[in-house]
Amino acid sequence: MISALRAAKPRPGRDAGLEYSPQARGDVATELARIFAEVLEVEEVAADDDFFRLGGDSLMAESLMAELERRLKVTLSVSALVDAPTPRRLAARVAGRSAPRRGELPVALLRPGGRLPALFCVHGMSGTPVASLHIAESLQIPNAVYGLRAPGLEEGEQPMTTAASLAAHHLASIRAVQPTGPYWLLGHCGGSTIAYEMARMLIEAGESVDRLILIDPSTDRKAPFLYRSGLRLAVKRAKWAGARWSLLREIRAAGSPSAAERRALVNRAMVISIARYRPKPVDCPTLLIHTPARREALCHPVRGYPPLLPRGEFVEVGVPHSDLFTGGLASVCRACDAFLQPSAARVPASA
Repeated sequence: MISALRAAKPRPGRDAGLEYSPQARGDVATELARIFAEVLEVEEVAADDDFFRLGGDSLMAESLMAELERRLKVTLSVSALVDAPTPRRLAARVAGRSAPRRGELPVALLRPGGRLPALFCVHGMSGTPVASLHIAESLQIPNAVYGLRAPGLEEGEQPMTTAASLAAHHLASIRAVQPTGPYWLLGHCGGSTIAYEMARMLIEAGESVDRLILIDPSTDRKAPFLYRSGLRLAVKRAKWAGARWSLLREIRAAGSPSAAERRALVNRAMVISIARYRPKPVDCPTLLIHTPARREALCHPVRGYPPLLPRGEFVEVGVPHSDLFTGGLASVCRACDAFLQPSAARVPASA
């Protein structure tokens, strides 16, 4: 896959060494506004219009980054768009004035708040905090909301291929923001597995996890250790172990991958991390939100999450997984808001 992506892409701007004067930055903002409008399929975008408030989602964000690479010869990750979602602010990022420093924590403040604990949202399969941003904007809680991105999306980083390594990496980031518990964690899709392991690690270390939210965790082939046993599980274990070593070799051979290549590597690393994960029980207040198609697997009384979550609440939203953060977002956030209320005021969460 890497070779195919490399053959199809233009070389990014890091090779061109682009420099922009203040006057040129205005021109870049104008060009970015045009690209925003094309990707969003709207007539016009102003310099201070927010990409995501105009209806942008993760797929549109990836298309936008690809267009920047093609037309401006500049490579940025989708995380850069979360931090700088307007043409004017993104033009400064393109100019290098607000580029993230090497070693900067991969956690972004999505919404400020005046109450602790903060809610830390783990990315999904794409590795970006775009869905977390939509959640943050729709929640009613007064707490700060942060979004975590996967390592490997920024230049010079490498993807991680185990749930344990990803969880430890993210815990170091959130402890830099909030050193002690109680902690609130949220994960969606594949990120649910990482949030689950983060909660397990925190509890094992003697920390308090006051709330854990899992939004439609992965099932079937992406989570065989939860749903399979015996010979079938042994075969899957061997398969995914082989896939991990193959990916590690590919990462080492990739050199300086483009943004598109990095996204592909992170996605594959996420799939492998989740597929190889073997969950252990987690004893903390947990809300598991699921879609109808995943009810049977996720809520199975023996092989699903109920025996793993002794204090779990299970809520169904009546939309397919693909609509969770569009048509189903209001229902998802209502359930989250109810669950995140102070213990004395809580009523069971429902969609």
